[in-house]
Amino acid sequence: MGVTREQLLESTRVFLANMNDFSPDVVLSGRTEDCTTLLAPRSLGAETLSNEKFRSFFTDITAQMKNFRLEFMPGASPIVDEVNRKVVMHLKSYADVVSGTYENEYIFIITFNEDGTLLQDCIEFVDSGYFQKFLARQEAALKSA
Repeated sequence: MGVTREQLLESTRVFLANMNDFSPDVVLSGRTEDCTTLLAPRSLGAETLSNEKFRSFFTDITAQMKNFRLEFMPGASPIVDEVNRKVVMHLKSYADVVSGTYENEYIFIITFNEDGTLLQDCIEFVDSGYFQKFLARQEAALKSA
C-alpha cells in the first residue's frame, strides 16, 4: 500500500514546523541521509546541496535572520501527489534582518521517502527579483553598521 494523502500532509506540517524552528539540527532531523536541496532558479548560481552543504548554507542564513516564519500564502493550499510522494506549496516567509524586514515568496516542491515520513528531495524556487534586491539592501546595511 502506498503513502496516504494524510501522511504526506502530516509530514508537510512537520517540515514547516522544522523550518520555523529555524535551527539547522531540527531542520536536518526531518531529512533522509541522502536528501538534496536545489535552490532555484539556477540563474541565481545555486547548486544542489547535500545535507552537509545545506547545513552550512542554513547556518549562514540563521545568523542573519531572526524571528523567521514560513507559511502558506493566503488562500494557498498544498498540491499532494500520493503516487510520487510529492507536495507542492506556495509559501511566504518573514524575518527580521539588519536591513529591516525580509519578506519573500516561494514555490517548494518536496518529495518524501518511501514511507512518507522524511524529506528526500526539495526544490525551492525563490522570488529571485526580490532576493537580489534584498541582498543589495542587506550588504549596504552591513557596511554601514
